[in-house]
Amino acid sequence: MRTLRRAWRLRSAKVSLAVIGVVAVLAVFGAAIAPFDPLKQDPSLVLQGPGSRHLLGTDYLGRDVLSRLIEGTGRSVVGALEAVGVGLA
Repeated sequence: MRTLRRAWRLRSAKVSLAVIGVVAVLAVFGAAIAPFDPLKQDPSLVLQGPGSRHLLGTDYLGRDVLSRLIEGTGRSVVGALEAVGVGLA
């Protein structure tokens, strides 16, 4: 317990915990947070740059990059947990 209290005093520990918290929230609630359907294609929006409507722009099929990034976070976390589980087994 003393080690945890000492680690909590470090600014880097607080920042790391905040980043892990954001990733956890995106992994759990990603589908509800994403501003657009990550699979919906719109040919009129192909390769648009970042803007007020699409914060990270669109890809070559007109899909919103931010929505795809948020949606993929959950799958990445599950894959990492599976890898750790296999390593532990």
